[in-house]
Amino acid sequence: MSEQPTVTAEGATLGEALTLAAAELGVPLAQVLHKLDAEHFRNQYGAMTGANTVKIFAWVRDPAEYASGQAARDYIAELVEKMGFQASVRFRIRPGNNADVRIDSESARFLVGKQGHTLNAIRQLLAENVGRKFPDWTYHLDVVGGERDRADAGDRGRDRDRDRDPKPGSRSRSRSRSGPGPGPGSGRPWWPKPGTLGSRCGSPQAAGPQGRAAGEGDRRDRGDPQAAEQL
Repeated sequence: MSEQPTVTAEGATLGEALTLAAAELGVPLAQVLHKLDAEHFRNQYGAMTGANTVKIFAWVRDPAEYASGQAARDYIAELVEKMGFQASVRFRIRPGNNADVRIDSESARFLVGKQGHTLNAIRQLLAENVGRKFPDWTYHLDVVGGERDRADAGDRGRDRDRDRDPKPGSRSRSRSRSGPGPGPGSGRPWWPKPGTLGSRCGSPQAAGPQGRAAGEGDRRDRGDPQAAEQL
């Protein structure tokens, strides 16, 4: 727990409790740190239980931490205004000297730019102008709102539609298979038609009298001793 003066606040939600604590401490909401009152969520037997309200202990953040986030917020707000856009800029401090800065604007897509080039340029300016004053801090900048959010929502909707099964009665497209058909050397299963293997191979059992004659002739040509004796 911090050495700063601590107050207790209770509200229907965490946000309401923080707002009440900030008012009591006399500082902006972003400058308030808090910790949940775990005993508020225990019953008379010491077991954890639900509660209809949230109770917290709150105190003022270290002014040095708040100053770094506030400096980033003020710089971005002034920059966006000079660019000719209306926006609200907020920041949040996270552990490890990290500050999240968020721009909420109806012109979000222009602030992001094609392939994010404009947003990357703003991030670079933030690092060069504010980051130099607070070298131990890391700033994370994001843009929300406007047509960008609606476009993202539309993309997510189209993705869901593609994932759905086709409607009953709709025709499904099948990809045609190219390349040679089944056969020797094609790498695909192939079976010869009945009665054709023997005639192709010169088998006397499957090709009839002419086939047997051809078979015997082949054996004589190869110098088969048994064929020579039959002669």
